[in-house]
Amino acid sequence: MKWIKYTDEIEDAAGNPIVIPSMDRKANRAWEDAIQKERSKAVRIAQESGVADIPMDLPPRPFTTATFRDCLIYFHNNGTWTRDENGAVTQQRTVEEQDWDLQIVRAMQNPDVERSLIKLDDQALEWSLDCLKDEGIKAFRGTVPAILRERLSGDNVLEGEPTHGGQNF
Repeated sequence: MKWIKYTDEIEDAAGNPIVIPSMDRKANRAWEDAIQKERSKAVRIAQESGVADIPMDLPPRPFTTATFRDCLIYFHNNGTWTRDENGAVTQQRTVEEQDWDLQIVRAMQNPDVERSLIKLDDQALEWSLDCLKDEGIKAFRGTVPAILRERLSGDNVLEGEPTHGGQNF
């Protein structure tokens, strides 16, 4: 078992906040409804006017400033990032890989807040690092995958059980 030391604040290499698509179901549902409404409007106008191509004013997707844990939840909750040109998944995760994704998401959702530690299985941690190396650039822009890998390795990873007397190790 490994313990990941963390701070939730995270920035890209240029010092900018990292933004990811919002994980708020209500915001995403409202966005999807607005897109559907705009498409219906464009179809109606096209039918009435006889013009095939009607420009649509699509609303922007909701984004949010992410924490360290948000980034990993977003990355692993969405499964494989290996997709074709149409956005369809080209290779499914194995059952074992899906279990590691689930373990990582649950670990990120339930940290030891008092000591700023996240408990993670050795194999799940290795899996996360491999996925970020192979697929991170497909999920994030710029230096974000490298920063996440950095935060999941080196001095940020501790072994053994933490003490309970106020010291992390």
